[in-house]
Amino acid sequence: MNIINAVVDVGNTFFKIGVFRNGKLSETIHRVAAKEIVTTLEKHNPQKVLIANVGKERTALILNLKEKFMLVVFDYQTKIPIQNLYKTPQTLGVDRLAAVIGANCLYPQKGNLIIDMGTCITYDFITKEKEYFGGSISLGVQMRFRALNEFTANLPKLNNIKSAALIGTNTENSIKSGVINGTIAEIEGIISRYRQEFGDFNVILCGGDAILFESFINESIFALPNLVLHGLNAILENDKK
Repeated sequence: MNIINAVVDVGNTFFKIGVFRNGKLSETIHRVAAKEIVTTLEKHNPQKVLIANVGKERTALILNLKEKFMLVVFDYQTKIPIQNLYKTPQTLGVDRLAAVIGANCLYPQKGNLIIDMGTCITYDFITKEKEYFGGSISLGVQMRFRALNEFTANLPKLNNIKSAALIGTNTENSIKSGVINGTIAEIEGIISRYRQEFGDFNVILCGGDAILFESFINESIFALPNLVLHGLNAILENDKK
């Protein structure tokens, strides 16, 4: 029997769809507009669909999906396959929680530190006993470039850079060095502190900038850009149980 699930990762503007066949991610569809969600899903004819809780502004979309599919709306009240010990679960980003669940699903025998490098950089840790307490939120790479421009009088706005020398010999290169090398130092420092606290665990990078920074970090790292999709599917599978 061919079991097809579809999960929808909600972005600020676009959506990302993961199609799972018999538990394995078979297709990823990027940058889908809200008005294209239903028609895109209909092409794959999933038995069940999960979408993150996206707030009142998407109520019409959720109602439309409920008419077409067996739908699970993921929010802080949804049953999940880990122990969520975050003190304010209603304020926890569903993408953070989904990434944590995805890491635990893929690597259940060890603790996992998930570093999601998107608009923000988030750090989340789950123990091998499936206990999630929380983590931290930092500025993303693009946000750092933008802040240097907007909160100063003379610094230019730069885009994401693939690499940067340690010593910047002009203003532009100094900004590149500060943002890229500063981000690397932050990540390695956070990992080091977690190592002191928890010993051996996996480090997983996900998000838009994960591939760029994977080679920069002096650690053994798994780069999994689709980690959130795996987490969302694990939640959907847990809902069936």
